[in-house]
Amino acid sequence: TAGPINNSRNNNYVVAVPGDINTLSQVRAFYPEAYLDRSSQGDFVNAGAFANRDAANARTNALQARGINARSLYRQVNFR
Repeated sequence: TAGPINNSRNNNYVVAVPGDINTLSQVRAFYPEAYLDRSSQGDFVNAGAFANRDAANARTNALQARGINARSLYRQVNFR
């Protein structure tokens, strides 16, 4: 399932959860806007993109508290 296109240049902090469609279902129970995404390191569930690290860490911590293996990542997005 492709996610929404986010053209904001400021949302470089991504909450990533390693996994597949099954993991997506688990994350969507808490954040319905989550979607499958991919990077050079592989596929993951994108549980949100944020302008600052604190906001991303708050969501990461909330997911981890529910037993979901989430992490906050900085992802440089280049727009052409």
